[in-house]
Amino acid sequence: MKSRSIMRNIISYILLVTLVAVGIGGSLWTMNVYEQRVESNEEQAVENLCINSLLLGVDKEGYRTDVIIFAQLDVAKGTLSMFQIPRDTYVDGVSRANKKINASYFVYKDGKMQRDIENVYKEVEMVTGLRADNYILVDTAGFKKIIDAMGGVYFDVPERMKYEDPEQDLYIDLYPGPQFLNGDKAEQLVRFRRYADGDIGRVKVQKEFIGATLDKVFSASSVFNLPDLVDIFSRSCETSFTADEMYKFGFVVMGIKRENINILTLEGVAEYRDGLSYYISNKALNDQTVSEYFTK
Repeated sequence: MKSRSIMRNIISYILLVTLVAVGIGGSLWTMNVYEQRVESNEEQAVENLCINSLLLGVDKEGYRTDVIIFAQLDVAKGTLSMFQIPRDTYVDGVSRANKKINASYFVYKDGKMQRDIENVYKEVEMVTGLRADNYILVDTAGFKKIIDAMGGVYFDVPERMKYEDPEQDLYIDLYPGPQFLNGDKAEQLVRFRRYADGDIGRVKVQKEFIGATLDKVFSASSVFNLPDLVDIFSRSCETSFTADEMYKFGFVVMGIKRENINILTLEGVAEYRDGLSYYISNKALNDQTVSEYFTK
């Protein structure tokens, strides 16, 4: 029984990492970061360390980070807190015309347009005050593989979802109500955007899907093939982490209880600025969230 519980926690960690990257939720931390922090401050107890990660999900072209989640593992408290940042979040102080945070990944640098993960780190910190140590980036194809590998997820679709965009290879056709979602249908769910309240509605559904996924992972009847999941994950994301590291890192969060996983969303309102629709964060409310759930 104990070994099964350990296995389930490791699996929940790996699934969490992969699923969030496409709008559902999770995190990945490296032991290298953990060790570096200990070496840089020998007086700091291991128990007081917090390990931060940035999890990104890219669009079909791979230029825009349409899913951005900051995640922090608090070793002392035994908690995992995730901060969802809507793709349309306004970043004050940047020089580009499009000030949405999802445009922070593909920037003009050294005389050409190129991907720049460090710029995403910087802009996330500008919005939240939190700095990530590392990142993992996943596309929708990898997401579908993981959902299918875990046997799908039971979810209550909140409304009729019908939309087509051949250029994006996007065909969404879901009916409302409780139902079983395989990889293809789950992708339709997390990519749907035509909510009455725009990006706010999309983030809300993604947050609910995180919960549904975690509920399945932590259920007593869940049995997954860990080696296969690690293999799929390794081939479906952009990361510097090896499969061996993924096995090892699972034990870092092995003791986290389901009730100690916090899924939070950046507070704010929708607003038009210079002809573009943005999500304007509420600094006072977000500072309060950071103070309550995160350690700087």
